[in-house]
Amino acid sequence: MKSLRVVIAPDSFKGTMPAPVAARAIARGWADEFPADVITVIPMADGGEGTLEVLAAGVAGARLVGEPRTPQAGPGPGPWLACPGDPFVDAGAAAPPRNTAPTPGGSAAGEDTVGVVELAACCGLGLYDPPAPLTANTYGLGQTIARALAGGATRLIVALGGSASTDGGVGALVALGARMLDAGGGELVPSPEKLRELGELDLSDVRISADIEVLTDVTNPLLGAAGAAATFAPQKGADASQVAVLEAGLRHLANVLERQGLAAADAAKRPGAGAAGGTAFGLATALGARIRPGAPTLAILSGLDAAIGRADVVITGEGQLDATSWAGKVAGEVHRLAAGRRVGVIAGTTGTDIGNAGRAIAGRGDLVTLTEIAGDAATARGEPARFAAAAGAALSRHIHGTIVP
Repeated sequence: MKSLRVVIAPDSFKGTMPAPVAARAIARGWADEFPADVITVIPMADGGEGTLEVLAAGVAGARLVGEPRTPQAGPGPGPWLACPGDPFVDAGAAAPPRNTAPTPGGSAAGEDTVGVVELAACCGLGLYDPPAPLTANTYGLGQTIARALAGGATRLIVALGGSASTDGGVGALVALGARMLDAGGGELVPSPEKLRELGELDLSDVRISADIEVLTDVTNPLLGAAGAAATFAPQKGADASQVAVLEAGLRHLANVLERQGLAAADAAKRPGAGAAGGTAFGLATALGARIRPGAPTLAILSGLDAAIGRADVVITGEGQLDATSWAGKVAGEVHRLAAGRRVGVIAGTTGTDIGNAGRAIAGRGDLVTLTEIAGDAATARGEPARFAAAAGAALSRHIHGTIVP
């Protein structure tokens, strides 16, 4: 039987398996069935949870600085990744104009270090128990950005996704020196429920010379039916009345920043501005950050695009496959890169609508869920790596059995 070149590139299975664990488990199941196959394992991320792990593995010389936060510790400053040189130039992005001034506490020009910060690792939903939709903020993200700058980062990549908050990024800005002031000049606590009281966001003490890119895993704007509050706040524990409060707060924030001359109205409409509860909007408006889709960028940085070019079969996966998986997420990017190749998907479970791409893959029998392998969702969640390996084995048998020698 012909041996195959197989690339296994799943996202994390949110809440049950990080991407590296999922990738290794699927590969183990496949290799047990077909040991002659050449398997390349590339854990993936889309700018959300697991981005630091993916870049740590994919960028030569990358070094993790700081200790991971635990749910017991809650939100706060988290680890960051120091990358020598500028991997984003290799990812196909034009380098921004070189900044000749040293970053605060950092390196002088000529000693480039790109600092990567992941929101989910410092103030993500997994660090709030229980969820706090009206008070959760991005202050920990700002603290981590400050650490990266103090550690010598001359350019910043901020991975957004997995957030617990809908604060428009003001928490991060306050941690970096901004002040939230009410109409009378009194200082406000940086929380989503206080956004409606904002009279001015004083940025006079925010001094960041590093260039900033933000990676997003969604394309939603800041406001409206497809915006940050309406679309994502319910996933963070908000009920209908709280969603209305959060939407009003973000709208007021945008209006205040527009009055301050920061072109917030245009920024609010930008694809991805609603990422991480509007954090992309806040960083773009106040700090001049550029918004980029995370999955295509990480596919290049991790070497996935090159590996797929040599593959016969490509396997991806995530916790729940649905119609949104094909727009800005890992599954969609893998599917795009693997055009003309056999693509299989392993998912924890599926939504009611898996999209046209999902239906085509399922129609070939190339979609396997941990739930069907385990018998029910609870059992699958109890031993996800075991059932991911079993799913990898099942998919390998099916694909080998249907490929013409």
